[in-house]
Amino acid sequence: TTIGANAFQYCTSIDTLIIPCSSIGDYAFAGCTNLKSVTIENTVTTMGTYIFQNCTKLDTAVLPSNASLVPNYMFIGCTSLKAISLPDDITILGASAFESCTSLKTIIIPNKVITLRGSAFRYCTALESVVIPESVTTYANSVFLGCTGLKDIHIKATTPPYINTSSSVFVNVNKTTCILHVPLGSVSAYQTADEWKTFSNIDDTKFINCSAGNLSGLTTAFEKANISNLVITGTMDACDFKTLRDSLPKLTKLDISKVTIMSYSGLNGTVNANIQYISNTIPPYAFYNPATQISKTTLQTISLPESIIAIDVSAFQSGTGLKALNIPSTVVSIANSALKGIGGNISVQDGNTIYAVNDGILYDIEQEILMNCPITKSGNINTLLPFVSIGKNAFWGCDGITSLRIPSTVTAIGSEAFSGCSKLESLYAMSTVPADLSNSPDVFKSVDVLHCILYVP
Repeated sequence: TTIGANAFQYCTSIDTLIIPCSSIGDYAFAGCTNLKSVTIENTVTTMGTYIFQNCTKLDTAVLPSNASLVPNYMFIGCTSLKAISLPDDITILGASAFESCTSLKTIIIPNKVITLRGSAFRYCTALESVVIPESVTTYANSVFLGCTGLKDIHIKATTPPYINTSSSVFVNVNKTTCILHVPLGSVSAYQTADEWKTFSNIDDTKFINCSAGNLSGLTTAFEKANISNLVITGTMDACDFKTLRDSLPKLTKLDISKVTIMSYSGLNGTVNANIQYISNTIPPYAFYNPATQISKTTLQTISLPESIIAIDVSAFQSGTGLKALNIPSTVVSIANSALKGIGGNISVQDGNTIYAVNDGILYDIEQEILMNCPITKSGNINTLLPFVSIGKNAFWGCDGITSLRIPSTVTAIGSEAFSGCSKLESLYAMSTVPADLSNSPDVFKSVDVLHCILYVP
């Protein structure tokens, strides 16, 4: 049986359709403004154009599972259509097939689609996410023109598909805020390809759902060599931190905020010894290899697990590449050398009852112990806080500091507190009683004591 062209056009009494025929003609249900749901059964092998044009209440549509084409203008003007599942065998999305579907939020294009015809998603202003398979090689004019709400485009092709620069494929897409997600290792290719290069945010983040101890096995050799942005969920242990530290040479951005850190006992963790690693703790030497004395300097940003309670010995030692480190509210213990020589800004999440930050420097919550100063600090450090103690390694490696004031309240200074402060020119000790340094070796190691002036009361 056949439903002819214009057969039910403008029939405003129809609200639900199940279509079991063999073919549907042009404009068959166009203008059926009360139509809300339609199911086209697999018996339908031929579909015309404009079938559901301006069916403004249509919010649910099911296409034949064996369909190979979404016809031209099929759903144009269906302003209530929020989502649609496209059959796996579709190879062509017709011209203006979903044009002006202003409620459509997400679309996953099937893996056999080769061609996106002109204006296929034009003016889909609510469209936020699109997944485009590697099979798509042809982008006709204005495919995503006017998709002003696009936030994420996930494209699976390693080699950027050619797009004519005059084709207006992404006109009025906000290329500053919309993220172009590309396959691992292909960022540079997209950054130099016509049209694709106009996106400000081109990202090849790798997402891994891990079970403790299995991160290495979940990444191929190619991925290990090329991962720069990584998001991990699930569980991890010290073995996985060793993989992050030693096997991912390009790792720049790491998000483990949704990870739970499990305990581990054995030889394959971050320390070359058979030790017990504690759960919910960033393990010792997590990003600093004690055997090679090489730090993970490629790492620039990290989002720590929301459930951790401790950061262990030398976890971020000499992490000079870090731009920022936010200490979660749950952390109650930070080992003395955990942040030794760290770069970037330190912050503490609201609600933490143990630690505080003042002017980028880490203190205990009472601000009585100065614990760590990032090596990016420079010039004059003239804190007026009445702290009483300067912790071990507190200013280690701060070679940009030229002048420093130690308040009169300070009675204790930890070992290597100012080690590596090679440009220190003046040190103001405000107390009339010198702090006892007899049990604190190397406090001024690498400080030019011949030229640095110590000012005392």
